[in-house]
Amino acid sequence: MTSKGKGAEYYRRLPYRRRLRIEEDEGGKEYFVAFIDDLPGVEADGADPAAARAHLMDTFEDYIKAMLEWGEEIPEPQLWPGEDFVAPQKRARRRRGPRKASQQTWETVATQAGGEPAETEKDYAFA
Repeated sequence: MTSKGKGAEYYRRLPYRRRLRIEEDEGGKEYFVAFIDDLPGVEADGADPAAARAHLMDTFEDYIKAMLEWGEEIPEPQLWPGEDFVAPQKRARRRRGPRKASQQTWETVATQAGGEPAETEKDYAFA
């Protein structure tokens, strides 16, 4: 599908599947990498899940802005088996309290972020 005639707000409301992965640096310290499967190269990292997600949203905004300026096609989310596509609609924002990821298991972090364990132990999907 072409991006012609669709603005940034349209893409912001699409249900892109965001995922979170735990990585280790050379010194063995863990950090988080958030990414969007359907948008190649749209990923960001952070010291905790909230930071990775915030950086991911900044990267997403930059990606959408650049692709629209260049007139390039922006991939829309691919449905997973059993999912139905619902046209983008404005949603009410929910307030969420702060999370203390260091005191919880990674599976709990993913569940609280609205996701579920994905393909590997250190790879989680979140909304």
